[in-house]
Amino acid sequence: DLKRSMVHKLEFRYDTYTQKRHAICVRLNADFVSNSIVVKSRYFDSQETINIGYDYVVNPGSTLYSYSNANGAFNASGMASWSTRFNKLKTSINVYLGTDYKKAPMYIGEQSVMLSEVCPYVYIVPSITPAKWFRLNFNSRSRLVHSTNNLKERIAFAFHQNLKVNL
Repeated sequence: DLKRSMVHKLEFRYDTYTQKRHAICVRLNADFVSNSIVVKSRYFDSQETINIGYDYVVNPGSTLYSYSNANGAFNASGMASWSTRFNKLKTSINVYLGTDYKKAPMYIGEQSVMLSEVCPYVYIVPSITPAKWFRLNFNSRSRLVHSTNNLKERIAFAFHQNLKVNL
């Protein structure tokens, strides 16, 4: 009895470059999924007979997986970046600020639950090129992850930090 799932997308992008070697970019993306197909699971503590077109005996300790439609899946992301070059110093820098937001339905037993996740981030990428054959890049990525459900339970809260140097 599944209905067709459909994705509706919206994208916005703005890029500008100045004569002073600055670049500014803004990107916004959003998509909404109607009739999301979600996995449903049911655990059996005892032997039970279910009708799936015919009578089927389910043993205790078994899990039945099925699929169902649910509404409310939504993803959005926004990012702004700024980059510039300093010719006298032979360096450049890129800075990215953004966030991702996800909202997705799922089933816990027979109960429909909505999961939400917010992930703000900042990326900083300076680069030094003192000679044509030599470049040094630094890459710093910081990301915060916060997940909850509509039952007001915190699922995850984490901070990720990556540092990378390329020569």
